[in-house]
Amino acid sequence: MQQDLLSSRVPGVGVSPGWILLARHWAKDAQLFLAILSVLVVFRLVLLGLFHQQMADVSGMGDVLAAMFMGLRLDMASAAAWVLGSFLLSLLLLKWPVAALVQGLRLLQARLFATLGVLILLLDMVFFATYGEHYNQMVFGLFYDDTRAILTTVWKEYHPLLALLLFVLISHGVWRLLRVALHYDAYVPAFDLGRIRRPAPRLLGVVLALLGMLLAMRGGTVTGAPLTLRHLSITSDTFLNHTIPNPFFSLRNVATKYWLINSEVGVENFWPADDLAGAARVAALAGQDASLDDIDAMTQRTASGLLAQPPRHVFLILMESYSGWTVLPTWRDAGFADAAVRLAEAGIYFPHFIPATWSTAQSLNTLISGLPPAGYYINYEPRALQTFPTAIAAIFKRLGYRTRFFYGGFIGWQRMDTFLPAQGFDEVYGGGNMAAGRDVNEWGVDDQYLFDFVRDTVSDETPSFNFILTTSNHPPYDLDLDALGYPVKHLPEGVVDAEGNALHLLGHHWYADREMGRFVDEMEKKLPRTLFAITGDHPGRMQLTFPGDNVYEQEIVPFILYGREVLQGLTVDRQLAGSHLDIGPTLVELSAPAGFRYHAFGQSMFHKTRQDVAYSQKMLIGSDFIAYRGNIERVYELPDAEPVLRPELATVAEQVRARLALSWYRGKRGPQLVAQGH
Repeated sequence: MQQDLLSSRVPGVGVSPGWILLARHWAKDAQLFLAILSVLVVFRLVLLGLFHQQMADVSGMGDVLAAMFMGLRLDMASAAAWVLGSFLLSLLLLKWPVAALVQGLRLLQARLFATLGVLILLLDMVFFATYGEHYNQMVFGLFYDDTRAILTTVWKEYHPLLALLLFVLISHGVWRLLRVALHYDAYVPAFDLGRIRRPAPRLLGVVLALLGMLLAMRGGTVTGAPLTLRHLSITSDTFLNHTIPNPFFSLRNVATKYWLINSEVGVENFWPADDLAGAARVAALAGQDASLDDIDAMTQRTASGLLAQPPRHVFLILMESYSGWTVLPTWRDAGFADAAVRLAEAGIYFPHFIPATWSTAQSLNTLISGLPPAGYYINYEPRALQTFPTAIAAIFKRLGYRTRFFYGGFIGWQRMDTFLPAQGFDEVYGGGNMAAGRDVNEWGVDDQYLFDFVRDTVSDETPSFNFILTTSNHPPYDLDLDALGYPVKHLPEGVVDAEGNALHLLGHHWYADREMGRFVDEMEKKLPRTLFAITGDHPGRMQLTFPGDNVYEQEIVPFILYGREVLQGLTVDRQLAGSHLDIGPTLVELSAPAGFRYHAFGQSMFHKTRQDVAYSQKMLIGSDFIAYRGNIERVYELPDAEPVLRPELATVAEQVRARLALSWYRGKRGPQLVAQGH
């Protein structure tokens, strides 16, 4: 029966058999579409079930249903894409006997979904567990990061043999489901195009079927713009919003954006390529010698000479996966960041602070280069072999400091061995310098040995600027916490752990914090007039949920300035908002004499007001709010913050886009703006 229905040997009914075949093949496409759609709906339900504890406590069933409905619209588009080939090829049946070809293509589509599609879904489940959302730009880490270390970590953390068995079982189950759908004869003869003798109704049926496919491909709408990421933040719950895209939508979105960012006209991702002068005006960066065609002139600043006696040594410590919530007054008694809390209380602490990105490499790139994160890996750009005027090490080198970079991992990672010297570092040290006689994992040496090496390397012979990147608070999370004396036995009340492993992961946070605190104490005794700046590369990737909307706790990192001799008598409003872009100019202002000229996209924290808004790749933060840059209509209030008169966020968002456009151009093309043709 199946073969007769789909072959060219259809008994005549007074009309061309092509119309009959078209109707019946389209019926099979509809069945395959519904089967794939069912799999995607089940996937989202499983996702919600596995990670439901991440849902904000203010969310109700209405929010869940709204997220499910919007997700269903995207699932329709993805399912339609999986059957589009056979659906369109079926139109040839009206003129040619290609039924076998159409049927073969449909079977191929089904097999691809049952294998490649299921693999994408399962890998996305792991990705979501790690990053709290579907595929994003972090998927390119396998190509830019230490591939061997990543694969070794995956082998240790995710039990790939068990995962492979699970994949085979699920893939086989999905294939069985799709075969049942393809063999079930569900077409309704009453709507069979081949039984309609007049041509006009037949053509109308074809038009309606094509409109139906278009409707599905566009997520349930024919008019208006198709669904994009900015349409998907329909609830106040970040977790629910992150469940709305499906993996195929997210993968297509991130691949498209990556291609656009790295294309010849990648600036178009932020600003029209033929209006770069407009971007220069809106960016509002103009320095005293600025013209609207020279980015370097626009970023020139003059130091105010904050300190009569600048620090002799500066340490910028970038802590791996260092979540800012552990230092907040609400949660600091939990004991995960006692050293940072102590330094924050004795120094200057900015709680309203966000990282440049959620990627170690790209946050590091921002801090090293001084350029806002424009979505590409600037350390791999040819221009990164020339010193950017905004590069922090190069600026400190001009101030007379010896510049050093210390990393507990291996210095070939992310092309640091060439990128760092080009950006002004006199000395570069990696795990290979520290590993003799030490136990190392695939990411390098433990933080204890990293800090010991820095302590033994830096002397008081000459003023120095030292950048330290830690490694221990990172997969595979293999420290023996009991032997180290990890004292914390439970999470703070009100904090929900969706996966059940946060206490173990936070033990590595505790260890990194302890070693950092020990290092600061030792170096403060060893070196006079030392300034320490401590921040995190990004928040820890733990599936924790905090009371309220919890966006603030999920997105921040700390920024702490400490140095008893250096900062004595210096005051600043600690409610000011900042980001990684502001660290460079802050340290320069604390170290440079009045009149010293330097370059920066950011602004010193000592020159800010409460009306200033800081930005990162995805966030905006002010003195009393935080918001996602792509969804400024939804603003989250900061806990215990004093209300301020906010600037118009649409204007701020436009300014940020302009600055990101200039950053893209500076890293890709150079300082001189030239309008790009299409």
